[in-house]
Amino acid sequence: MCKKLEVPLSDEYLRAIGRITVNFAVLERGISSCVESLISSDPKLGHIITAGLSFRSLLDLLSSLYKYRNDNPNAITKLDKLIAQIARTGQKRDIITHSFWVIDFPGDEREEKIRGKITAKRNKGLMFQVEKVSVEELNKIADEIAEVLYEVNEYFGGWEYEFL
Repeated sequence: MCKKLEVPLSDEYLRAIGRITVNFAVLERGISSCVESLISSDPKLGHIITAGLSFRSLLDLLSSLYKYRNDNPNAITKLDKLIAQIARTGQKRDIITHSFWVIDFPGDEREEKIRGKITAKRNKGLMFQVEKVSVEELNKIADEIAEVLYEVNEYFGGWEYEFL
């Protein structure tokens, strides 16, 4: 038998974190697809350009390409608001997926678990973040991402997943 140490999060917590991760992956793929369609009708060319980009770079590229190809001020304003919304959900996802979860003590039945993160940034120096997070809060983030995904799909008229 292999020895292991695993954070004892409930299946509810793991499922909620999984929903955040999966919903965000679909959102990121959708953004890539939108960028790819603005680049070229050749999906492989779009894949080559977007494959290694960070999420932030994808959003920058989406905004720049859309503004290059569209001169409607109302559409651009709407896109800017949508991109800001997308970026906020991305930040929430990052907070959850790049955190560690504090191990419960035996017999600890708290409904909220503790997430933590340690950062050392040029602007702020060493910082410790610790907060209680409920399953409901996690599911709310997953739902927000799904709602933004819907908005992106509606705004761009849907997309097709072309992988080949």
